Amino acid sequence: MTEHRQKLLIVEDDLGLQKQLKWSYEGFDVFCASNREEALALLREAEPDTKIIVVSGDGAHESALRAISAGAWDFCHTPVDIDALQLLFRREFHVRELEAQNALLQ
Repeated sequence: MTEHRQKLLIVEDDLGLQKQLKWSYEGFDVFCASNREEALALLREAEPDTKIIVVSGDGAHESALRAISAGAWDFCHTPVDIDALQLLFRREFHVRELEAQNALLQ
């Protein structure tokens, strides 16, 4: 039986940071994009219930509100705390599982 791994898409233009994040989340299937166009192409191949977590160096409260109002599921500022971000990922996957179970019950 094959293990079902959860998928993460990371959009980061720094190739070194891409590698570090990919290594940090080795329990996931990690896909990296260097820009918006690459990310959109990868998203088009993914399931439609994709949730987006924005990570930005602009930690202003307004930036978080703008990202979430534009459709992001959550917001985290840099410097990235790998463990905190992984907690966000796990919480998102848990919520997605609950949403799927709820849809089945309806």
